[in-house]
Amino acid sequence: MGERRRTFDVDKETGEYIEYIEWREGDTLRSKEQREWFFDRMERYADKTDFVWLKFAYNKDFYAPISPENLTRLIYFTTFCNDECYVMTDKDIKSMLGINPNQVKSFRDAFFGRAIIKDEERLYLKEDLFGKGKIGEPDRDYIRLFTGVTRQLYKSCETTSEHAYLSYFFRMIPFVNRQTNILCRSQQEQDREHIAYMTTTEFFTLIGKTHSARIKAQLQTYRIDGELMIGFFNKLDILTPKGKYAIINPILYYGGDRTKQNYADIRKLFTDEKEAYLSSQT
Repeated sequence: MGERRRTFDVDKETGEYIEYIEWREGDTLRSKEQREWFFDRMERYADKTDFVWLKFAYNKDFYAPISPENLTRLIYFTTFCNDECYVMTDKDIKSMLGINPNQVKSFRDAFFGRAIIKDEERLYLKEDLFGKGKIGEPDRDYIRLFTGVTRQLYKSCETTSEHAYLSYFFRMIPFVNRQTNILCRSQQEQDREHIAYMTTTEFFTLIGKTHSARIKAQLQTYRIDGELMIGFFNKLDILTPKGKYAIINPILYYGGDRTKQNYADIRKLFTDEKEAYLSSQT
């Protein structure tokens, strides 16, 4: 058991005076009400630049054995981890993920021992799959998952059945170019002339989905601060082969250097600079 200390805080909206107990490995709150207050506070003050590392292998659909709903719930779950990969206690799963007891059981069966380590009642992410802070493994394939946007997306679902649709954003992670977030077969390619583009039809066929039109239509309904999370383009520029291509908005996840021009160019495609940028590329 970790070193204990008493901590006090004030809810900025209600003025409520809160006392909770902070353990060295993470936060264990005294009561159900205090736990709910703490996690709500984490959500409301999540910074869009805060992120969690996802570690994976490019061109490998390692999410395939997981149900779409549980994949989305795992991704949301990861956004609450700290630098030691501690996330929450086991009893927080139901309230934090907003799911029923049967769904909680399904979540536990899918991930305990595989992606989540349980130490007594405390839940940690496996460090070979996730991380926070310095990556420590520059030779691994990894990407930043931005916590604030991920949480907003999850909370925007009116029903838990929508979690299945959100999963397709995350199923695309191993198939997006590291520098451009374009769906493709050459994720590490830095030269736009040599990217092996993948159409959305090819992607959905790859993951075994034949009715892709309905999925694409649903994905285009998700917005954060007015910005779409995915853009579908018939032609990105004069170098792009014929077909429909997808780019994920890098405010959701991005693996490249955010100080480079590639990142700035992608962001334009999701703002009012889109038309001017596309015209300049043809």
